[in-house]
Amino acid sequence: MLTILIVTPNVQDRQLRSVSMKIDPADLLDSNEVANLLGLTSSTAVSTYRRRYGDFPAPQIIKGSGKCLLWDRAAIEAWAHIHPRRS
Repeated sequence: MLTILIVTPNVQDRQLRSVSMKIDPADLLDSNEVANLLGLTSSTAVSTYRRRYGDFPAPQIIKGSGKCLLWDRAAIEAWAHIHPRRS
């Protein structure tokens, strides 16, 4: 298990808020795996989905100036359930 600390701004009181969560590394997906899970033809389509859908899950880990992104499998599966792929 990994413990991830997520820091987000709290707009109302202008302070940072942190939340820690535990994630099994086996549940982290790279863009190729996300594309495969969603039935997309390439990993570049994941970045298109991120721009097109405001509710697309944010990556849980961003490393190396945004070049390495990892998503939580459960979040992607839940999103895919809400947004079935159109033929």
